[in-house]
Amino acid sequence: EEDVRAGTGEPGKYPTGLWAPGDAHHRVFQIENIGSLAAKITRLSAKLEEGDLEFASILDVKIYDGALLDPDGTLLLPEPNLIYEGQLGDFFDTGVELSDPIVLEPFDEDWGAGGLAEFGILVSFPREAGNQYQGDSIKVTFSAYAEQAKNNP
Repeated sequence: EEDVRAGTGEPGKYPTGLWAPGDAHHRVFQIENIGSLAAKITRLSAKLEEGDLEFASILDVKIYDGALLDPDGTLLLPEPNLIYEGQLGDFFDTGVELSDPIVLEPFDEDWGAGGLAEFGILVSFPREAGNQYQGDSIKVTFSAYAEQAKNNP
């Protein structure tokens, strides 16, 4: 609780702490269908909540269909499919449409859960960025768009 990297106490908020050029951080974005109908995830996006867009624009982001690293930071094999690669600042504008939407089954009372999707998000700070961004910070919210799967082409 004393370490800022342990979380903010707010659900879904996972700070990374301080960064230096060459650092990278991986987070897993989990989405569960708790509804009564099957749903499909069709789009992922991100929004700059706070901070400098110029700083966000030099950060590299890769988004995978599944976690890329285990909790200890070890690469999971086989590596999940890469669904987006580019600068984080560009992702704010474009997001990504999933060419194959991910269908999540509805919540099942007997099983006690619904369909679950995981996306690995890897953000890296290029080593060649230098120290000009020292003291800069950003706060980013990643989002998924889902819609009813049935009768929705």
